[in-house]
Amino acid sequence: MRGSIPHLDYNTNIRLEASWGAAKDILNRHMPMDECIDHLLILQRTAADKHNYKSRRAGIRYNNTYNEEMQILA
Repeated sequence: MRGSIPHLDYNTNIRLEASWGAAKDILNRHMPMDECIDHLLILQRTAADKHNYKSRRAGIRYNNTYNEEMQILA
């Protein structure tokens, strides 16, 4: 069924499954809720830092008004 669905060689499911795998590596069912949230926030911050590094390096162009445009849509 998935074979007939067009994609660009890197679909959303692969990215979601990769992130879920990273979360499952650091979380377990016996952790308290506050510790789980702390770990998830660390993962999110790490991903944001990697994105900022990649988008702000020399030679990379990015849209300075992106946040303003997203606020208009919200």
